[in-house]
Amino acid sequence: MNAIEPRRILVLGAGGMIGNAAVRELTRAGHQVVSVSRTAQPGAPPDVRHILADRTDTQSIRALVESEAIDCVIDVLAYALETTAPLLEALEGRIERYVLVSSSDVYAAYGAIHGREPQPVWNGPITERAPLRTSRFPYRGAQPRAVDADDAWMDTYDKIPIETVVRAMQTPWTILRLPMVFGPNDRQRRFEWMAAPMRAGADAIEAPAAWLDWVTTYGFEENVGAAIALAAAHPAAAREVFNVVDFAPVSHRDWIARLADHFRWSGEVRTSQGEDGALAKAVSRLKLAVALDMSGERLGERLGFVPPVSIGEAIARTFA
Repeated sequence: MNAIEPRRILVLGAGGMIGNAAVRELTRAGHQVVSVSRTAQPGAPPDVRHILADRTDTQSIRALVESEAIDCVIDVLAYALETTAPLLEALEGRIERYVLVSSSDVYAAYGAIHGREPQPVWNGPITERAPLRTSRFPYRGAQPRAVDADDAWMDTYDKIPIETVVRAMQTPWTILRLPMVFGPNDRQRRFEWMAAPMRAGADAIEAPAAWLDWVTTYGFEENVGAAIALAAAHPAAAREVFNVVDFAPVSHRDWIARLADHFRWSGEVRTSQGEDGALAKAVSRLKLAVALDMSGERLGERLGFVPPVSIGEAIARTFA
């Protein structure tokens, strides 16, 4: 096995769920961590040096890299090429590794689910070799968002152009494609539509059949953080792309069964009819015959990744 030596690692975007999890797991692995975010980082390990800064201020980030003798930069907030390219240029040749936290939304299957392109011809789970989207800006609508809107960044968001530029860097790099992440700090509360009825003691959960049967990939925040920490310093991860998957993708029906065990819920699952309700309306716009079933085999085979938290424990911590 390749020995993993402690590194001095800078985490950009440490204030969010994923960045915070990465900081905790990097510290646990023995690395010296400098975390950067625009706001205070609650719950950070006491021995982590935290800097209030904006990752788009490339001169400040480069100065920080040099003053702190940083070996590796983990970029959680690389959303748009226009704000990331200057940072990559500033870091080129100054660090030993740049880690791009990318997403499963780069895959063609994601574009097909949202009706932006044809269903890709691909057999089996989505590996790192699966086709990527040919369409761009997956969250851009017919009308541009207001410039001062909180979600205006979504109009220019696209990981694919960033991945392309990262691959061309002379500096060694690693690209990690994440699933949808859940956990105690999940602001989107991804499973609340099924957890709320169980918590309330409802006798049934009702949802569209396509949504119940859809197979997609979720990952627990601590496991995702552990994968990022492993890949950031692993010699075999240099110039490689990995899907980050901790639990085999299953349908929402299966997730309901998992949560039912936790909540000791014995109700039934019913198929809803029509498009009444927020969930039904949102689902009606999606092509859920296309699965987003990522494979994480490569991460395990090449880097020896084993998720530290089991599915049962992940659910228990999420809904504690």
